[in-house]
Amino acid sequence: RTHTDLKWPPTGFKTTDKFEVVFQVDFNKDGDKSDGPVLLDVLTKKEFRGGGLNGLMRQTVAALLNSAHSDINYSFTKEQVISKFQAAFNALMIGDDSILKITHDEFANANNRDCPLTSRTGT
Repeated sequence: RTHTDLKWPPTGFKTTDKFEVVFQVDFNKDGDKSDGPVLLDVLTKKEFRGGGLNGLMRQTVAALLNSAHSDINYSFTKEQVISKFQAAFNALMIGDDSILKITHDEFANANNRDCPLTSRTGT
């Protein structure tokens, strides 16, 4: 589930953490892995709606938060979430989108399982 409220502190991540820094990818292909969107933007901004890479990014941020939260028994560790995203992203950058859908679906399925946390704005 995506939690955009105060449920983030137990994860060790902040809403303002940069996506590129956390996942060590060059999302906007400018040679700088320290800029780009923040994690909260990926979950909430209109420009990150839809499928493809945007959908994978949203599911990945939700997966990261779930994997890092001490009260959630999640299917993947945060290291696995990061590694799986990097593999899908790197394959996509060379024109192979086959891993993207698989990874998206793995995270979506895990994210949509029952979550013990309640959220005013979560989905």
